[in-house]
Amino acid sequence: MNRLTQQLATTPAAWLQRDAPAAPVVLSSRIRLARNLAGMPFPNRATLRQRADVWSRTAAALNRTPDGPGATLLELPDLTAGDRQILAERHVISRDLTQNGRGSGLALIGSERLSLMINEEDHLRLQSLAPGLTLWERWQDIDRLDNRLGEALDFAFDPRLGFLTACPTNVGTGMRASVMLWLPGLALTDGLKPVLRAMSVMNLTVRGLFGEGTEALGFVLQFSNQSTLGESESQILQRLERVVRQLVWSEENARLRLASHSPARLLDLVGRAYGTLFYAHELAAEEALNCLFAVRLGVVTDLFSNLDLATVDELILRTQPGHLQAEHGQTLTEKRAGRLRADRVRKALKDHRPGGR
Repeated sequence: MNRLTQQLATTPAAWLQRDAPAAPVVLSSRIRLARNLAGMPFPNRATLRQRADVWSRTAAALNRTPDGPGATLLELPDLTAGDRQILAERHVISRDLTQNGRGSGLALIGSERLSLMINEEDHLRLQSLAPGLTLWERWQDIDRLDNRLGEALDFAFDPRLGFLTACPTNVGTGMRASVMLWLPGLALTDGLKPVLRAMSVMNLTVRGLFGEGTEALGFVLQFSNQSTLGESESQILQRLERVVRQLVWSEENARLRLASHSPARLLDLVGRAYGTLFYAHELAAEEALNCLFAVRLGVVTDLFSNLDLATVDELILRTQPGHLQAEHGQTLTEKRAGRLRADRVRKALKDHRPGGR
């Protein structure tokens, strides 16, 4: 296992921390910029030699930026399946990138909050990720990196269309701004379906916990801009932040209504989840995630007298397949992982029984 990913596996993730703006409803904010080198085929049409050329030119360009010399470059063939899994669980790389080979990889700049995927769908995917509602801070970070790389690399750009990308839906700004929201209150008070129906009208896309094609595990959803053409970056950010702030208000009110008007429903959800976690001797990753986020709801609604978010959030991360494997230093079968996962959760919860309202 790579030393850096092993180190990351023992630290809190940038997408799951408590002391952040609009937490605990907003888990994280992220901005990605798609960029391609002029005159080069997109990664899915490029030869191995061309992909290697993109990699070397990007590494050289990074080295000429103020933060670049301290960047850590990780090429995919040098990473184990476990390394890739950890990076995906921490939302540093996409699930798609984990399947790529030579010429594809990642540059971590300073920390996992600022990174660069190389030869994923586009030649470059610049990313800024941090907990809470911090879209404008993320934009400042990513815009600065984009400008510095743009001085060293010739990006494919059309005066009429904007930045040219492998997927037509990213043409224009090339920007995907997304916010990860935890919405159990709306889900349990039947307020989530109207919200999801309204998103397409507002030109926003909704995805699951790990992005496109994934489920909304633990009532966690990602909201992002649907198009990148015809709007400026600031217009996209303003619209997304306005929607997110409304959703935060709605979720907070839904939790209050749930606790005051439907306490049995809340207690049943949390109690069943806690019982599963406390007594199970084998837990699948998705089951553990769903139950832990349900217990997390119990923590924020004061149903536990001595269980804090730090304990629950650590379990949410540490019970994921890649992190679990890193902790035990070996490749785990699904059954073995399920037993180790259950053991870890039971030990963590043994001194934390429900004792609130």
